[in-house]
Amino acid sequence: MGVLNDFDLTAPASGETGYGSFSTDRLGTLPFMAWELFGRRALEGHVKHCYGHDFESFFWVLTWVAHRIQNGTPIPHPQKLS
Repeated sequence: MGVLNDFDLTAPASGETGYGSFSTDRLGTLPFMAWELFGRRALEGHVKHCYGHDFESFFWVLTWVAHRIQNGTPIPHPQKLS
């Protein structure tokens, strides 16, 4: 059994002096990113990433999967929502 880790963009906890993420880049797959991270304040670096953004991202992924998988198999072409 393996473990999947992605430590490329990690940083030590911000409580430690001189550490923390100072990047204003918003990385992620655009359709699944939290809505708040697209605003002007976020682009200027005034929005701090929090667990709520991760939860919203998970919600969008779950929604996408629910619309793309039926009875355990992928739907070949997305159905139009009516």
